[in-house]
Amino acid sequence: MDLDTTSFRTLTIKPAYLVSGPITAVGGVVRSQRLNGTQREGNKVRREWTLTESIANSPDYKSGQRVVEKCKKLRNKACIKTVFGLVVAKDRLPVLLEAQGKIAGLVKQENERNGTCTIFAHFVRAEMVSDDKEAAQALTQELSGYFDTLQAAIKKADSKAIRNTVLQMKGMEALLPQGQSEALLKAVNTARKMATKIVKEVDKKGRDIETVKAELDLTDLDMARAAFLEVGPATPIITDDAPLAPGAGAVET
Repeated sequence: MDLDTTSFRTLTIKPAYLVSGPITAVGGVVRSQRLNGTQREGNKVRREWTLTESIANSPDYKSGQRVVEKCKKLRNKACIKTVFGLVVAKDRLPVLLEAQGKIAGLVKQENERNGTCTIFAHFVRAEMVSDDKEAAQALTQELSGYFDTLQAAIKKADSKAIRNTVLQMKGMEALLPQGQSEALLKAVNTARKMATKIVKEVDKKGRDIETVKAELDLTDLDMARAAFLEVGPATPIITDDAPLAPGAGAVET
């Protein structure tokens, strides 16, 4: 039973914020590069460079990089990674604000201790609303692409590809209204169980891959995507602080 990406006919996104801003360490390292030579062959050009990196204080530099990575993980955990960047649904804004508070504490502590480099962490939030058709279309296309990839992975009984796709889809349900959100979660959980079954039966027990594929039950997955087909005319998800015009938010694909 194949996945049908046309199931995403209408999509309404929750009011959300697009989150951007640098988290980086500045100072303590000097990089220089020198062109060694250029080779030409017809229309092709090949240049070779030597890159030199001088670090004033290696322990300080490494400490700064660790703090940067820790701050990025906190930010990314609070957000959803989408095709148009990091996004947080409005109803999950407190989670992002809590992460920002922790990040600010880590940055302050490291900058007070580190005498070589300085950590910067800045955040900008751009509002996305339910009738933002560009955002909804981008999300629709991204979800459709994930389901295409998932379909191909299931056909090949590729557990690694299934899990990688499921990981990329993680958290996207937070941008969808309840019915579609639950449907996407169900599809993701079913796909994850399929990957586990493939590993258990094929990789560990050595069973024939075609036999195991024939045993995979896609009923739950198919029923989950059917929920997208059954969605009626989309209406925006109204929030008290950002009322929207009735009837907005439907995106036909």
